[in-house]
Amino acid sequence: MAPPGTAFGPADPDALAAARSHSPLAGKYENAVDEYAYEMLQARAAAASAAKEQKAAQEPAEAQPESAGRQKAPKGSSCREGMIEAMAKSAARSVGSQLGRQIVRGVLGGILGGRR
Repeated sequence: MAPPGTAFGPADPDALAAARSHSPLAGKYENAVDEYAYEMLQARAAAASAAKEQKAAQEPAEAQPESAGRQKAPKGSSCREGMIEAMAKSAARSVGSQLGRQIVRGVLGGILGGRR
């Protein structure tokens, strides 16, 4: 039987310092940060947009395409659907759920011998 690989009791301060210095996270979480992640992300986004604007300003005006002011929608996303499309989709969903419910009742009623 092998002895345990850990020590029982409080750790020696020198051993703790050695373990911290050899850790892959040494130096990363030692300093407290008094800033929210939201604030950090906002600052990063502002810096990125400023860099993008600066890059766009450096390019000559005739080199920019005509659609430079418009942004394309990401692939796979759709524009907002109209009222008629929404109504049709809702009606189809309602009919489909009612039809499915009737089919399940009929099948289970036939199998389990439903009462009349």
